[in-house]
Amino acid sequence: MDNFNSIFNLAKVEHQKGNFLEAKRLYIQLLEFDSSNSDINHLLGVIYSQLKDKQNAYLYFKKAIKINPHNPDFYTNMAKILLSDDKTKQAIELLSDAVKNNPKIADTYLNLANIFKMNNNYPKAIENYKKAIEIKPDFIDAYNNLGICYTEHFYNIEAHDAFKKVLELNPNYPNIDTIYSFLKERLLAEQKVISSSKNFNIFSRFEYKFDNDELINDHLTLLKKCLTDTLNVDEESIEFEHVNEGIKTLLYSKTMIGIKRLNNLHYCIVETIKNNIDGDLVETGVWRGGATILMRAILKAYNIKDKLVWVADSFEGLPQPNPNLYPADKNLNFNDPNFINVSIEEVKSNFRKYGLLDDQVKFLKGWFKDTLPDAQIEKISVLRLDGDMYESTMDAMKYLYPKLSIGGYVIVDDWGALPMCKQAIIDYRNKYNIKESIYIIDSTGIYWKKEKDI
Repeated sequence: MDNFNSIFNLAKVEHQKGNFLEAKRLYIQLLEFDSSNSDINHLLGVIYSQLKDKQNAYLYFKKAIKINPHNPDFYTNMAKILLSDDKTKQAIELLSDAVKNNPKIADTYLNLANIFKMNNNYPKAIENYKKAIEIKPDFIDAYNNLGICYTEHFYNIEAHDAFKKVLELNPNYPNIDTIYSFLKERLLAEQKVISSSKNFNIFSRFEYKFDNDELINDHLTLLKKCLTDTLNVDEESIEFEHVNEGIKTLLYSKTMIGIKRLNNLHYCIVETIKNNIDGDLVETGVWRGGATILMRAILKAYNIKDKLVWVADSFEGLPQPNPNLYPADKNLNFNDPNFINVSIEEVKSNFRKYGLLDDQVKFLKGWFKDTLPDAQIEKISVLRLDGDMYESTMDAMKYLYPKLSIGGYVIVDDWGALPMCKQAIIDYRNKYNIKESIYIIDSTGIYWKKEKDI
């Protein structure tokens, strides 16, 4: 036993020095004394991971967990290797096993939540952050990450409360003063929006009737409730008003544009159908695909076979700003919120879930400057812009507005929210002397009907 302890102490010293090969040799020697020692197997897994030998790292981590399934560190370190190998699903399964075997370890829930957040599964991330906090009420990192989740999804009240707790636990926590002040300002702005624009126009809520077919109206209303995740939300509640205005996005929502802007899109499409306006339906910047899913559903409801739905997005988030060409985009960085980056596979999956992924849906993957100039779109009846940036908005207008039919509609999602988007629209309209009246949808969205070619 004395010999075991002396070798073990020597191995730890070599390990701490970074002499991984010597430490590995000593740990292997220790297994000759006791091959069922979970700690030594675990340390060998750590050594092999540091030596970039993932195969042996997996082997020894598995042995350690099999010998002792109740040590959370074993699961955590193996999960790190799995994540470094892009095996996210296996890492989630592993940490899920860890919390089953050790349901009172807050750090494991935190690690599991971080993986869910990293992969845009915000409901699961929030669920696990809350479990971590339940076990460890002063778990400041869990509160901070929970606040980030809420902030990225515009759950401003919940985010405010989470960061308030961080501030109480540690007033010197990195960036907490800035974040907390930002959220207080956002909440005040949110209340002003709600107060000034409640029942603002005909697009408010679900009561607006688009034609006399009650069956189609009811079907598409139900779809919009599904897309906004408001089936179980009271239409008289504050939460509903937030979704109505598009300033809050519920966790399972497939769109960020809110109910008013969905209703406006519905209206524009039906008007072009009633008036036989030629052209396809296009959205540039689609997030999870909700608006384009509604586009396809409306075509199907009216049995329209000669129009396509074009789903244009990089499916990698927004491009890095190019301030030399587009000064309005200077100092912008929208790449931080992971939830903006939705893959084309996820969007297709969302179409499929609604039974709407078919030959009338076309995907344009890539930056707009690369995909839109040569897109095989002949005519457009409804053009919806949701590219956020000056560059993305201008590219969409430059390449697609000339294809918009007379009597068709252009919708701009971010006019009231993002100054650079508004500036792009103003610059384009001024350049081509576009005089059609602009109509307000809600606190941020606008649209107009094209009356003449440029």
